[in-house]
Amino acid sequence: YLVAITPSYADLFPVDGKYPKNPYANENALALRDRGINNENTNRFLESFTSTLYLLRREKSSLRFAASGGIDFALTDAELYLPEDLQSQAGLANPGASRYSKNKQLNSNLQGVLIYNLQLGKVGLTTSAGTTRFTQNIDGSFVQGEGLIPLLRNPSRATRRTFGEVFQSSVDLGYSIGQEVNFADRVIARAGVRADQSNLNADAKKKYYFPNASLAVNLSNFDFWTIKDQVNLFKLRAAYGETGGVPAFGSYFTPLNTVVIDGSTGLRNITAVGFNRVSPERAAELEGGIDLAFLNNKITLEATVYRKKVTDLLFSYALAPSTGVDAISAFPVGDLVNKGLEIGLGVLVIDRPNVRYHQQTQFFFNRSEVTRLTVPTQAAGPGFATLFGRNYLALGESPTRWFGNPVVGGFPTRYQESQPQYQMTFANDFTFFKHIDFSFLIHVKQGGYNSTLTQNAYDQGGTSPDYMQPITLADGTHSFLGFERYNGLLSNTSSNYIQDASYMKLREVSLYYSFTKDQFGASMGKFVQRVKVGISGNNLVLVTPYKGGFDPEVSNFGSRPVGGNQDLYAFPSARRMFLHLNFDF
Repeated sequence: YLVAITPSYADLFPVDGKYPKNPYANENALALRDRGINNENTNRFLESFTSTLYLLRREKSSLRFAASGGIDFALTDAELYLPEDLQSQAGLANPGASRYSKNKQLNSNLQGVLIYNLQLGKVGLTTSAGTTRFTQNIDGSFVQGEGLIPLLRNPSRATRRTFGEVFQSSVDLGYSIGQEVNFADRVIARAGVRADQSNLNADAKKKYYFPNASLAVNLSNFDFWTIKDQVNLFKLRAAYGETGGVPAFGSYFTPLNTVVIDGSTGLRNITAVGFNRVSPERAAELEGGIDLAFLNNKITLEATVYRKKVTDLLFSYALAPSTGVDAISAFPVGDLVNKGLEIGLGVLVIDRPNVRYHQQTQFFFNRSEVTRLTVPTQAAGPGFATLFGRNYLALGESPTRWFGNPVVGGFPTRYQESQPQYQMTFANDFTFFKHIDFSFLIHVKQGGYNSTLTQNAYDQGGTSPDYMQPITLADGTHSFLGFERYNGLLSNTSSNYIQDASYMKLREVSLYYSFTKDQFGASMGKFVQRVKVGISGNNLVLVTPYKGGFDPEVSNFGSRPVGGNQDLYAFPSARRMFLHLNFDF
């Protein structure tokens, strides 16, 4: 916010160690940067394993037990400190703030599957049965103090102290069986069913069943296929499957908040209640596709179309004020359909002894529509005032479409989608002289609109690039575009804040050199098989028409399907550089 609202010519540098006040905002951004503290340290441990035990191994049959699992443990410590003499703190009743927080998260997963293979002539049979277990445990706490003793960052010595603690724990269990039939790699059919249960559902012991089936026909493996050298793969495939989306933590319960009355602590209800029959959303997806390969796999093409229907979509259900509460936190409000297309084209452009170049292009898009709604039309997901755009659950509309001012007939005006028209990626991999690897990935997003409050801050500070663009108003008077957006006739139109967030990004680039054991000599080559050194980077180049913030690929509410793509002075995606050194022994 400070960067957006402060003119670039403002002189905020310290004089004799003292930072001047910012006349354009309530804080000197340089003082905040240099004297404030906002540090976070994360230690993370990731470990996984896979193991296979053969219980039976014969010429035409085998029985094996495959086990896999892993843990992900993260411990985060964070400190936030704002000195009491900062411009933004000096006028407060309790100047100076300090906050220490600790977050511990442990995730684990474990899978075990029995797999029986039997070969009967050209027919291969694979029968499987297994179980999975996924756990998530979160422990977070903080202590915050306001009104600090000068030069002392200890929140426990502050005038006003706040504490908080959160515990979350969930266990998801799954059981599955499946049968696959493979006829000479020509026709492959599979069917199965999965049963899931979770303590996030209202009934933690109830199992929900989800079937799945698929069929693939590889025409290029049949005897009648006589153009194998030209078209060496021609596969048609179709699949159907169902899955469940468990409710968010705590959806079954009505949380209680603490309250202090006459110095005594107690508990009270909040204005959103739980739902005692909450159960998983059910998603059913039907897809079809084709796989092609030409000229000895030098050209490959994959195409998939899909239709995914989500029934009993869980969402907040607004209630009448006369009920005493505002909403049910998770309620089955209707159905949603997603339709999309995915195409992948791979080309081995150059394949010579000293130069190899492979190019992979991906094209994909998705369209959403609410097809059934059991509640009145309502705002969906987090958001700000209607002026800046909101998402709505409305029958026949996408839940990610923007609606905003002006309000006509009691309903906001319909604007563009936050989902892009399409996206493309271009992956390019080069190998030179068998030792040098160079690759880069370009990501293009066409369309997709953001709701941006950052534009409002630009206009408030007069820092918008088009702030002084002359315009003529309806009454014939002259004014400036940025001024009118913030103060005048244009300030009540959401089109100023719902902006095209198309972009082209150099998503990844890397350069490696590999030393083989032949280059190490007789002694070192006995132990070291390969050494690989290199450099890589992420998000190095951005090209975009977006003017409402620092980066079109932002969301103040995280990566979420509804209520995302909102830019409230969000930090841009980090540009990162890495040095790599890998040893193979």
